[in-house]
Amino acid sequence: MLRGMHDMNTANFGISGALPVTLCLSFSCNRETKFGLYRKDWSTIMTLDTLPRAEEAPATTPTILLVEDDPYIGSLLVEVIAQETPYRAIVATDSHAALKLVRHFTPCLFILDYGLPDMNGIELYDRLQLNKDLAPLPAVLITANSQIPQQQIQQRQLITFLKPLELDIFLATIETLLASK
Repeated sequence: MLRGMHDMNTANFGISGALPVTLCLSFSCNRETKFGLYRKDWSTIMTLDTLPRAEEAPATTPTILLVEDDPYIGSLLVEVIAQETPYRAIVATDSHAALKLVRHFTPCLFILDYGLPDMNGIELYDRLQLNKDLAPLPAVLITANSQIPQQQIQQRQLITFLKPLELDIFLATIETLLASK
């Protein structure tokens, strides 16, 4: 089980020495597609077939949209969510990729990194809220920056987690938010 890891940047999975956490089986997880996505099945690269997979996601398993630009944290959270919850996660590595993805499927939850390139997580949340189908969906903000605009977070009633995440609490929050749906 992966619960209880405190430092998401390094962990030892039985490999000698503490290595950056990545659950990849090949180097393909470090390669970005046109949509800025990484895939849970790391043995192949997620290519343009991403959109059909995203469109079918709600019919099979409830899907969380994780917007995280760090491939190590993204891959870890995808794996933890898959192993520890009844949900799956699709990772967009930037705000623009996330906005493209939500045109093709509606996730059950947004997990947004605050420190994204081009647009921060709060700005992305505001953009997602403009879509009437996405506005009622819950969102969680994750950040490594302790100096985030608290007033903006409170106004939007966002649940915020500081990295490194306490995975038990983080997963319990996901379960609680989605159990109420």
